[in-house]
Amino acid sequence: MSCGITSIGLYIPPQTITSSQISKETGIPESILINKYGISKKRRARSHETSYFMGIKAAEDALKKSEITATDLDVIIWVGSQNTEKFMWVTAISLASDLGADNAWAFDMTALCGSMLAGISIAKSLLDSHQEYSNILLVGGCRDIDYLDTNNPNTHFLLDLSSGAASVLISNENCSNTILGDSFKCDGSLSNMCYATRETKKTHGNSDMQIRFLMNDSEKFKNTLNMTSINNFETVIKNALKKSNMTPSDIDYLAILHIKRSAHEEILKRINLENSKSLYLSNFGHMEQFDPILSLFLAESKGLINKGSNVVLVSAGLGFIWGAIVIYYK
Repeated sequence: MSCGITSIGLYIPPQTITSSQISKETGIPESILINKYGISKKRRARSHETSYFMGIKAAEDALKKSEITATDLDVIIWVGSQNTEKFMWVTAISLASDLGADNAWAFDMTALCGSMLAGISIAKSLLDSHQEYSNILLVGGCRDIDYLDTNNPNTHFLLDLSSGAASVLISNENCSNTILGDSFKCDGSLSNMCYATRETKKTHGNSDMQIRFLMNDSEKFKNTLNMTSINNFETVIKNALKKSNMTPSDIDYLAILHIKRSAHEEILKRINLENSKSLYLSNFGHMEQFDPILSLFLAESKGLINKGSNVVLVSAGLGFIWGAIVIYYK
């Protein structure tokens, strides 16, 4: 069996943060933010734009662009940030209720910034193995930018974090954008070096819970990642292509997450891909697991993807996990 992407939905918060503003917050020269970090501007969600709120908007957008209704959905998977508005709460179940997806069962999953691609792989497996399933919706929102302490230089590698949401509707009834091979790779040696912690502080007698990213060994983290990350990106891209009976020369577009400029350019160089076949998300920052979907949307709107195009989605998440998936546009 085969399945494909029927539609994608997005929600991009209107509020922006410019490189100039980030420079004032951090003391990092604006030229370095633009040229090294690759940030011209990025999005910050407003107080009411919770990860759940944005996820709902993205899901509605994906459904609106298709002929599939909420009642046609068989499974909903939340692939967004771990929801901190409520704890011990399965986000996808509430989302299914609010969408009116009365026939769907729902669950949450996370691979941090690798969640969307991991979710696509899981959705494909479910559709291939369950004949009674036809439509699966992947959806999530992210605003982990809230947990970034700009005064902590050890976590400045996360300065590109942005806010937003995306949704992907996958169906075995519409295989125009067929999901082919995928590949994932982990490096557990990095898993306990960077994560978020919860602290409760009392101010004027009132308790205030704060979530902040923490880095345990910044030098080891940076050195290990510098040695392995580009190699692992290259590995998953080539493995996903191999499973799809393709080589890097068959790539028409690379929808890759936002990373520093030098890493982006090195990856293109490793697979011998022209710069024109990938967009750099300098005006959006790192919308976490949704970068490849945002890149896909932008590429479609610019006419970089057409019928017959081979597209590779690429992501990476803290932990560390790298992933790639090949999509063929029929």
